Amino acid sequence: MGGGGGGGGGFGGGVAVTGMKKPGVWGTNLTAEEYYRYAEVVPPPVQEIGVFDDFIEREYFSPGLVKKAFAGDREAQYHLAWCYNTEKATPAQRAEAAYWYLQAARQGHEQSMLTIGEYYLHGIALPQSDREAVYWLRKCAKKGNSWAAYLMGEMYLAGRGVKADKREAIRWLKKGSDFYREPRQRLRSLGIKPPPSQYLPEGA
Repeated sequence: MGGGGGGGGGFGGGVAVTGMKKPGVWGTNLTAEEYYRYAEVVPPPVQEIGVFDDFIEREYFSPGLVKKAFAGDREAQYHLAWCYNTEKATPAQRAEAAYWYLQAARQGHEQSMLTIGEYYLHGIALPQSDREAVYWLRKCAKKGNSWAAYLMGEMYLAGRGVKADKREAIRWLKKGSDFYREPRQRLRSLGIKPPPSQYLPEGA
């Protein structure tokens, strides 16, 4: 089973429905306006001054950021997806976010793997698929992501995308319990004392 099989189409809108390939934009043969006409996606709003400027090198939805994303820079792809993934995103913008998250996830970007896993899990901009959700969440959890580990535990408890396995669920829940309260609460609900946490107070 591979993540590539779940992403080759099936997006709800935007360029992503065209075989997962895009033409170039800045620095190539398309202007920004031509790109958006082709994509059928409204550009995300310009960043408020001072918000995350240093974090993304003052390239919040700039030609430089987009050029890096098209060149295959996974951090740029993640940040471009993040630009689209707003609370007020249209379906087309959400699809565009999914496209770029998937590009970054395929290159091993941890947060993108988590987001794509959750998109598949909840059917956000992608067809709902427990199988694909498990694929990406497992990859993310194996990189040490605590929230992905927690979600894997829940998937094993519910038998979603995997065969139900309480022992395996507990193993993943313990991996996620150092940083988050939710897996600790779930372990207690199963009658298991959570392991000591480096980040949460005793009893959390």
